[in-house]
Amino acid sequence: MDIGAQQKAFDSIRDRLIEEGHEGEFVLMQDGQIVDFFPGAGEAYAKGLDLYGLERPFLIARVEPLERRVSIMHWTPGQPLVSRA
Repeated sequence: MDIGAQQKAFDSIRDRLIEEGHEGEFVLMQDGQIVDFFPGAGEAYAKGLDLYGLERPFLIARVEPLERRVSIMHWTPGQPLVSRA
């Protein structure tokens, strides 16, 4: 699943995650599925590398209302972590 599709998967469940009490946490997703939640992006990134290495893309996103989202981070195999404002 490419990173755009993973972002759409996250966008489709964002409100539910907030309602479940995950606001402010970072979610690690792979193939559109939630892997786990973390207090910081660094922990989520480390776990993503541990699980998927450099071979498979994964998404790390902060769970927050869309109007408050500051940045999106994504990773593509063989490339550095990218953060967009």
